[in-house]
Amino acid sequence: MPPNTKVDPANTKAMREIVLCLLTFVAALQISAQKSVPFEKSAFPNDKEGLKLAVKNLKEGDKIFDRENTAYYNLAIPFYEDAYAFNPNNAELNYRLGLCYLYSPVKGRCLDYFKKALELDPKIDPVNINYLIARGYHLNENWERAKQYYENQIAAMKMGSATEEQFEKMDKFIREVKNGKALAEKPERVWIDNLGESINSAAPEYAPLISTDESLLIITARRPNSTGGYTDEVDNMPYEDLYFSRNVEGEWTPLANMGELVNSSGHDASSGLAPDGSVLFVFRGTNSGGGDVFVSYNDPEGWSKPRELGKYINTSYHESAVALSYDKSELYFVSEKPGGQGGKDIYVSNWNEEREEWGESTNLGPVVNSPFDEDGVFIHPDGKTLYFSSKGHNTMGGNDIFYSERVNGAWTTPVNIG
Repeated sequence: MPPNTKVDPANTKAMREIVLCLLTFVAALQISAQKSVPFEKSAFPNDKEGLKLAVKNLKEGDKIFDRENTAYYNLAIPFYEDAYAFNPNNAELNYRLGLCYLYSPVKGRCLDYFKKALELDPKIDPVNINYLIARGYHLNENWERAKQYYENQIAAMKMGSATEEQFEKMDKFIREVKNGKALAEKPERVWIDNLGESINSAAPEYAPLISTDESLLIITARRPNSTGGYTDEVDNMPYEDLYFSRNVEGEWTPLANMGELVNSSGHDASSGLAPDGSVLFVFRGTNSGGGDVFVSYNDPEGWSKPRELGKYINTSYHESAVALSYDKSELYFVSEKPGGQGGKDIYVSNWNEEREEWGESTNLGPVVNSPFDEDGVFIHPDGKTLYFSSKGHNTMGGNDIFYSERVNGAWTTPVNIG
């Protein structure tokens, strides 16, 4: 400042405010540009015991993760979360937790971990990070942000050596995002109620089947009291068993195991139920990696021992969901056998009264079946409305539920139920 210059208090105050704003801005930049904190003594000099336990949990999680089998990732989450509670600012841990949640039943939780991993280390997985964040936004139904990151991924792929198949995959995700946005703008009013403690427990319960009069409910569950008491070494959970409940005066009875006659010592899952509740279809896996459908009949003495459906339904490939028409003349089922439209397709077989067996099956064709997977088929008692899930058509991502109607012998274009 030149000598004999008068200082204006107002200007001094303004300068101080500017300097304060600059300091605040610099501090904010430093916070936003935080670096990954390693699990090392130098980062935690005052908590050696806490660090020791965190490193132990980290190594246990790594043992599972490093098997590079996504079916196991869910088992690493408890170990990683314990390590995360001690040090949430490690980029690699955030990245691995994101992947574990992406392949878990609660996939949407992956987003925050992927975002933080990138924040802590901008160079983490430069090939896939935009895709992973896009998946997180997609799963949380943030359509605009998902689209943005998918486009970022496409731009990054153009700089590398991505295949045509990889570009097609990104294009499909962007179509799903657009479908999701359109469907979200016209939401359907539905009510979903939990069936309560009589049916649900801490174990997984899924694939429910219900008779038309709503008196019988059959569910697949993975409870500790499964038949044989064996554990699947892939995910360290009890094998699937079939359970049932009956509706008595508006209340469901406690879910009960269907017993050794219906359940085997391996996986037994609900596949389909006749509208009147008299015929049960059971899915069982095979050693070849496929799966077949078995049938059990409900007579006065109880359910019969399941037997295979026959050569026109079961193949060396994977057959799963089954739906029997109200008059029991048609059997709709899902198979991934070759010769279809792509992936899993829906087929129909007619009952041969003379030979007392199901006849050769017919693919429902390209209107119902897409180049992607169709599954979970159900034929309405009206005999003309088919419900199913699909990863194709105008899905908003993953498997959406659709319906198609049979009009003059032909199936109409599937409609997403919203």
